[in-house]
Amino acid sequence: MQNRYPRPVNATLGVLLLVLTALSSPVFASQDTSGEQKVFRFNISPNGYPPYLIGDQSQPSGIMWDVVSEVAQRLGYRVIAEQIPRKRVDQMLLNGYIDATPRAREWADAPEKFLFTDAVVDIEEVFFVPAQSSFYYESPDDLISKTIVTHLGYRYPLLEPYFEEGRIRRFDVSRDKDMFTFVLHGDRFDAAVADRLVGKWILRNEGLRQHFDISNESISNYGFRLMLRKDWQSFASQFNEELAKMKATQHFTQHADEYKRIFRQYVTRRLRCKPSAVKFQPLSESLKRIRGAVLFDASDHYGWTDGVLIRICSGMPMGFDQLVGTLIHEELHCFCKARGRFLSSDAEHHCMHVLGED
Repeated sequence: MQNRYPRPVNATLGVLLLVLTALSSPVFASQDTSGEQKVFRFNISPNGYPPYLIGDQSQPSGIMWDVVSEVAQRLGYRVIAEQIPRKRVDQMLLNGYIDATPRAREWADAPEKFLFTDAVVDIEEVFFVPAQSSFYYESPDDLISKTIVTHLGYRYPLLEPYFEEGRIRRFDVSRDKDMFTFVLHGDRFDAAVADRLVGKWILRNEGLRQHFDISNESISNYGFRLMLRKDWQSFASQFNEELAKMKATQHFTQHADEYKRIFRQYVTRRLRCKPSAVKFQPLSESLKRIRGAVLFDASDHYGWTDGVLIRICSGMPMGFDQLVGTLIHEELHCFCKARGRFLSSDAEHHCMHVLGED
């Protein structure tokens, strides 16, 4: 079945984590199936980056760690956590001491030297200020003459020209949680800049949430990815494929009830069927089919399904969001039956149109 150009599908962290434990089916058919388990050395940094990386080297956790561990295991790798300071990471990655580190492409000093996967999660950097502060932010010009507490070694592309010219002062600290201590107890600091989720996690765990306000406007929205050496292209491609299946599974789980509602309306109103004639595949079967999707050699359409297996066309140029959308579209073709038969493409397209996902 030919698939239309799908619209981007956003990830929700909570559901993404819930589906991780269920992803146990084979990876796309393009994977090397030698069966040999290899080692994947993944930097979690000495202090971690909670809740994305919570590190204890012997038993790390967090959103990024969980995703990387699950995908790497499916690709035949055993993940080993390494704790490398930020200033040494890039060179140790290039030298082969580690295989990957989490990084937004925009944060890299020399991104052209490295290879980046698709985004696992999105990072939104905002300002944290003392409660009831008169601090106001809409653009960098609002920060002129102010002192911002920043993380040592981190880059803030929007603010860098202001830092370099001295119009905004930065004060570096090495640990995320210390940023909030300096802002709260130091008279000369106006705000701390941190990822929204990271800041909320720290404030909640330190019992400081009521002492801070958070800016509505952000200074960045970046994809948090794996940064690898350029000779890891095969791994990056397979990682992206597995990540797409995770996110498609997550999205389908979130919207399954809406799909059912729309299909019921379509069948009863347009096909004039009785409600009792409408049957849905068990959600577990749909998720299994998405997870079991395979690549096949074709270049005339995005994907195809026979109701048993989803096939994704390897010959079509397809970005990450397109791949996620194609997996969802193809599964919708076999999610609903009326009078014992799968619905036509028109029904699936109608469902996606109603949800604004076409």
